[in-house]
Amino acid sequence: MVDQLCKPGFFWEIESFGQNGTLTATIITLCFEDTVILYGVCLFFWILASVNFLCRKNREFIHIPFNLLLVTKLVLCFVITLVTLSDFIYAIIVVKKNTIASYFFISPFVMAFTMVIVILLLISDYKKGVRSSGPPVILWVGLVAYASIKLWSILTKLPVKENVKLFFLITFALEYFCFLLQLLLSFIPEPKSIDDINENPVYRPSPEKYASFFSLVTWWWLKLLIWKGSHKVLTHDDLYDINHEDKSEVTSLRFQKEWGKEVKRSGLLSVQGQKNNQTSKTREPSLFLALFRAYALDIITGGFYKMCYDALFYVNPLLLRMMLAYINDKDQPPWIGYIFTVVMFLVALLHTIINQQYQNITIVTGMRIRSGLIATIYNKSLVLTRKAYQSRTIGEMINLMSIDANRLMELWHFFYLMCFSPLRIIVVLVGLYWIIIATLFACLLINYNSDYNITAVKIFVAISLFDILRLPLYHLPMALGYMVQANISQKRICSFLTEEELNSEFNNKEDYDESHDNAVSITGGLFSWGDERDEFLLSNIELSIKPGELVAVVGPVGSGKSALISAIIGEMNKLKGSVVLRGRVAYVPQIAWILNDTVKNNITFGKRFNSNFYNEVLKACTLEADLEILPGGDMTEIGEKGINLSGGQKQRVSLARAVYQESDVYLLDDPLSAVDSHVGKHIFDNVIGPEGLLKNKVRFLVTHDVRFLSQCNKIVVMNNGSIDEVGNYSELLECNELFSEILKKYRPTDRSDEEKQDIESLAKQSTSVSNKNTKETIIYCDEEIQIGIVKMSVIFTYINSYTFTMFFVVMVLSSLSTGGYVGQLLWLAHWSNEKSTNNLTHFANLGIYATIGIVQSMCTSFTFLAIASGAIKASRKFHNGMLHSIIRSPMSFFDTTPLGRLVNRFSKDIQVTDEKINIALQKILLSLFSTTGTIISISVVSPWFLIVVVPITIVYLIVQRFYISTSRQLKRLEATSRSPIYSHFKESIDGISSIRAYNVAERFRIQFEFYVDSNQAVLYFSENAIIRWLSIQVDFIGAIILFFAALFVTLQRNYPHIFGLIDPGLAGMSLSQAFMVTLYLSMTVRTLSDLESSLVSVERIKEYLDLPSEAPEIIHDNRPDPNWPEDGSIQFNKYATRYRPGLDLVLKNISCYIPGGQKVGIVGRTGAGKSSLTISLFRIIEADKGSISIDGIDISMIGLSDLRSQLTIIPQDPLLFSGTLRFNLDPFNTCTDDEIWRALHNAHLSAHVQGLSKGLDHIVTEGGENLSVGECQLMCLARALLRKTKILIAEFDTPKKLLELQGLFYRLVTDAGLRHD
Repeated sequence: MVDQLCKPGFFWEIESFGQNGTLTATIITLCFEDTVILYGVCLFFWILASVNFLCRKNREFIHIPFNLLLVTKLVLCFVITLVTLSDFIYAIIVVKKNTIASYFFISPFVMAFTMVIVILLLISDYKKGVRSSGPPVILWVGLVAYASIKLWSILTKLPVKENVKLFFLITFALEYFCFLLQLLLSFIPEPKSIDDINENPVYRPSPEKYASFFSLVTWWWLKLLIWKGSHKVLTHDDLYDINHEDKSEVTSLRFQKEWGKEVKRSGLLSVQGQKNNQTSKTREPSLFLALFRAYALDIITGGFYKMCYDALFYVNPLLLRMMLAYINDKDQPPWIGYIFTVVMFLVALLHTIINQQYQNITIVTGMRIRSGLIATIYNKSLVLTRKAYQSRTIGEMINLMSIDANRLMELWHFFYLMCFSPLRIIVVLVGLYWIIIATLFACLLINYNSDYNITAVKIFVAISLFDILRLPLYHLPMALGYMVQANISQKRICSFLTEEELNSEFNNKEDYDESHDNAVSITGGLFSWGDERDEFLLSNIELSIKPGELVAVVGPVGSGKSALISAIIGEMNKLKGSVVLRGRVAYVPQIAWILNDTVKNNITFGKRFNSNFYNEVLKACTLEADLEILPGGDMTEIGEKGINLSGGQKQRVSLARAVYQESDVYLLDDPLSAVDSHVGKHIFDNVIGPEGLLKNKVRFLVTHDVRFLSQCNKIVVMNNGSIDEVGNYSELLECNELFSEILKKYRPTDRSDEEKQDIESLAKQSTSVSNKNTKETIIYCDEEIQIGIVKMSVIFTYINSYTFTMFFVVMVLSSLSTGGYVGQLLWLAHWSNEKSTNNLTHFANLGIYATIGIVQSMCTSFTFLAIASGAIKASRKFHNGMLHSIIRSPMSFFDTTPLGRLVNRFSKDIQVTDEKINIALQKILLSLFSTTGTIISISVVSPWFLIVVVPITIVYLIVQRFYISTSRQLKRLEATSRSPIYSHFKESIDGISSIRAYNVAERFRIQFEFYVDSNQAVLYFSENAIIRWLSIQVDFIGAIILFFAALFVTLQRNYPHIFGLIDPGLAGMSLSQAFMVTLYLSMTVRTLSDLESSLVSVERIKEYLDLPSEAPEIIHDNRPDPNWPEDGSIQFNKYATRYRPGLDLVLKNISCYIPGGQKVGIVGRTGAGKSSLTISLFRIIEADKGSISIDGIDISMIGLSDLRSQLTIIPQDPLLFSGTLRFNLDPFNTCTDDEIWRALHNAHLSAHVQGLSKGLDHIVTEGGENLSVGECQLMCLARALLRKTKILIAEFDTPKKLLELQGLFYRLVTDAGLRHD
């Protein structure tokens, strides 16, 4: 059929073939060039253009104005179209006189149609804001190649004698000029759009956005960052912002859309109250399917590049076969070898470009999946029910982000390996069958036939195929293992994403309107944290609150007061009834939730700043004096959980936040419990009470302070999860029921007028008091980033954890493995060059070869086994060592270190030592020794190659220097940019009730996405862009090595008297290894950098291994008597201390004596040093001067374990651990069940625990979330009772809290015969 296009000419002409079936001379006709080559280039462009149109059809419109560059390209396309049309018209004129081939009519039409597509594509891309579109550039490259081949044919073979040919020659020359000009224009960067010119000056767009096509494919746009990284210390300000399409907001929307569809298809119901009743669930939703649908185009594009990349691998054996046949056949023209050399070089370059595009799309797709998953996990966490939270710890949820999302990011490289490796193996095996297996069968059939020899062509083409086979065989087990891990990760993420969510329809939220009778109403309410089977229920709830009312809620500990507020804001599961909430809500939780931010930002909480109202709020909440104490005033940074504020200060900041929001409904969960009595009265009078700032608002106040109940419009009395009484103060007094008992229990003792005046004057004092942050405006400094190369001490730390013996064994085995591989190649070269088989038979040669191979395989296997076992040992040692170091760190470390940094090291950094360092070691040993062996092999065969080794090595080292210095710093930046993600996530989970009540989830989501995008921006450069730049440079060096290896082999074949005689077997060995050198070189530098980057995690772990430690736990030469202390007397002698060096003293010259058995109260204003005094007894902070003695023994002279084991503290904030009730009461398992139950009985908790289904084995969730705050406090009391020490420190927030528990507390102490201070 093709011949019909060329008649009366020929499609091609073949003169003759060489001896070994190689083509000696083939005449490629003009018809072949104008049909097969031209049509192939155009068809390929049509396919790319179609895909491009489909991909861009939904792209957001970004206006790029018409400019000179665009106009020039369009004009050139019009010129080419006119020229091709003139060819078509001229062909019609000529055909009337002479017979002319059909392709003269078809080819111009194909070219004109192609130019029309180019014009449409250019206009479309400019309208869509697409710069440096690839399909047109690829077309110009292809057309220039086509035109160059045609020009060569014209100049060498076509006699220009006829007018017809002369006309076509002129038009062809004009087309060729236009092709070249279009190609040159492709190197010019596209102009910025109007939106780019007017964009935010803070925005730092990546040069990638404006780079030309060739700059994109060669990654040359990174040159400025590479240069900076090699000459200065990089900071986050030196990096560019992430591209819009890679932002977590965009990627998460893509995933959430498909995940929603997947959940809907499965029939799963995850909404609160529906999950346990579902009947239509057909299957578990698949995270993989949702990911594939969300990122299908990216995944398919990556697969296309992978297929092209793998296909080019098979070109190498074909080129090697032709090259070796050329070397053996002396009749072939010398210039054919040079053509083969150039073709090998060009194929290597093409292979490199396609590989980098494949790697880029794979990594970018993985990053998009990671950011989408992390953002989705965070969004899901904002809507989980309290029961769902109780089933998971924060650490487990952080692991979903830090470990599981990362696994799914890295999954797709292994996914492609799993998909294409089997196909690659099959193709290679088929090739090997025809080359090797058939030969072996022939050997068996004609065992001693000396005329049948295995040639170098067959052997080294087979070796080339084996080299192709090695990588999938090496990667497949790794990919399979990773797929199993990824499957586990996706199940964990899927399980989390299908957890029960709050049902927003449970509570009817409406706009606030004073005309309505009720602002808050509950009718027939039945609530639980899970379902009706839960052990705690709010039942028979009937409640109505009118606009402007002040409603107080009172009741015993655990009666359901806080739960009632949770029911109003929708935190509890509504089983029956209705809830109506009108207006915006402000919520003050019982335990204050404080952000790691300035005092001002904690109060304004995202609301526009109003100076007058802000100052009014500060005054009403008595924060003015506190701000005077703080070094930066309201710009002082508050640490995590308000670590540098007292309990009272935290509660007042939390209350000020609520007041500043100017909401309609205020839900106040015992906000006065943490403040002093006189401060509480001031706050009630100026904020909550009838004349306070909130006098016109709905106020729902949970309180134990009965002083203010008479001023409330309504009082709700809770008992055992139900509303026992409702009425005003006088009505409830008349009933003389539970409310009267509460009044008797919590009524404060009367004070004389003089005492009251003293308290009021004390409250008005504004004298400066000590504060543990008196010199620091900022608590948390930026995470420290190391500078320069990874220190040798870090490397030795890892080797030491690995053991030097194991490391030495690994190096020896790796050397033997590489030596065995080179030995196999040398033996094959020797075998293939034997003139006869008289000395050794084929079976003997095969046996020697197999023996070397078995030894080499065993060395390789033992190498990997040793690396894996050593890595596991090292990781375990690092984890345990870091945990011990952190636990033994002084308290100042925790004051200045956000939890996110600790989590970062225990999650991501430990994962790197677990999984990545051993893989990096395996790859570096494989690539380093293989590269060395390859260079040696080529140099042995072609000594002239040593001439180019030196300059190549110099260039290689320069590239390595630029790359490693930049990559190292980017890795460090990436590691530090992860910490804010985890800190913000934990902070959000801690305050999830407040976030939902204030309806600010969207703002927190945006802040979280900002942290994720900042990390993604660094990750893109450290894990992708800079590696692509390196690979292009190093692969180009590898292509040059291949070029010179083939060139010197050709020169040795053509000029043996100058360059030396070439041995076909050794030539085959040299060329077969040269084909792999590009891969080995790239892998060597990249894995060297990966190893050093992984050692950054070791560096960060080592930083925590070397933390300053507290005093020794035991001082063996100075241990106290086992019965110490016998009396429990305490002596302070001119004692002074500070929280850490550089801060002011918090205790100054304290001198006092406390006899044993005394009950001593310590009181004082906020920041006076009460807590500092108690923790100094435990040596949480050490003495600056002076001493503390217990029973005459200086506590600084004994070990911390001996000291702390004899002291008991009831902490200011009740602290419970994840585990059973038994574990929380008796963590060291030293008490009998009878003793535990006795302690629970004395703490008034035995009835509650007996009512639990598992009793003492009841699981306490993280932080005691499934217990009320009061129950947690009583648990701490019971735990203190079981300690039976002579000294008991009870640290209460305020005297009022002691008042609430004083009867129970003193009874416990008296019954147990304890002495306490």
